[in-house]
Amino acid sequence: MMTNGPVKEKHAFKMGDGRWVSVDEENDVYIKEDDSAKRAYFPASRWTKFTEEVPNIDKAVQRAMMLKPTDYKLHVGGNWHVTVTDEIPIVDFH
Repeated sequence: MMTNGPVKEKHAFKMGDGRWVSVDEENDVYIKEDDSAKRAYFPASRWTKFTEEVPNIDKAVQRAMMLKPTDYKLHVGGNWHVTVTDEIPIVDFH
């Protein structure tokens, strides 16, 4: 879910290329860009599910980078999905 409006940040971390991850007072996570008011919002439970899968996502990226057949898909919750394929070895978080 994309959201606009103020967020009471507890922590913020720069990801590079003008992107930030911030955590609010309820431990919900937001990903945002410097030049946009829009944010991707992840309740703490959804972010936890994603971070628990990071080792599997890393393995899928490594396979894809070695040009091995890769078709990793994860439904994180809501309308959010993570995909890694061997076509382009990147993590598509949409």
